[in-house]
Amino acid sequence: MPQRVAKYTKLALSICLMFAACRANVEPIEPAPSVYRTVFTEGADAWVRHHAGDPNTVTVVGLRANISSTVASANTREMCDMTWSKLSAAPAGAALALQTEKAVQSPQAPARVSNIQTERAQWRIEELTGVVAGTTPSPAALRSIIKTRRDNAPPYFVLSGDNGCVGVIAVVDSTLRNVLTHVKLELPGPKCAPLVVHPSTDLDQDGQTEWLVRSGREWDGHGLFRGVYRLETTPETRLHAVWSARYEGDCATSNIEGLP
Repeated sequence: MPQRVAKYTKLALSICLMFAACRANVEPIEPAPSVYRTVFTEGADAWVRHHAGDPNTVTVVGLRANISSTVASANTREMCDMTWSKLSAAPAGAALALQTEKAVQSPQAPARVSNIQTERAQWRIEELTGVVAGTTPSPAALRSIIKTRRDNAPPYFVLSGDNGCVGVIAVVDSTLRNVLTHVKLELPGPKCAPLVVHPSTDLDQDGQTEWLVRSGREWDGHGLFRGVYRLETTPETRLHAVWSARYEGDCATSNIEGLP
């Protein structure tokens, strides 16, 4: 019996080594480059994180409009050991550039919400950021409330808010009483700018709706966060981060663009 065990152990080890050798000979596959690039503003100017080989015409995503813009490759600056290029034009609230020359539909203006809906949304933000009930004034702030309609189903709301440097994105039902899913974020410092959600649109033109989430617009020590989120309903309801980028205001930490 011990001989048989030793035989099978030796065989298993040989197979393991064989597969290890095969895996060592496989070239790693580079991930496809993202279509998303961070944009920040400085006064009337807008700057984009531009990579070698990126197209010189991009779509700049703003709060209410998306416009085509040209990247001034000759007009660059170095910030946080990275190269940023000036954009020829940018809409109000510019926060993201899409590496595509195709027209990207601008988001629709969000539907009006009532005072009671705003109040309920504020309560949800307080609950999710850990505010003790009855605290006055509340340290938490509601930054966005976007009503999203669906075919043959009740609408839902996408909320954003923050409590100090803790930000939250939440999807709640049509009554604004039940949280369907949410994501908490540690906002980049040192000042931790408000967390805002832009109205939904199909950013990458794949037929699905995304939300652009941003914290900070100007590089003024607040730090910058950019995220693209999609709502998935199967196998469970959750907010999925398609892409994100985070920059600390003092550039003392690593800066990463890509999946979180």
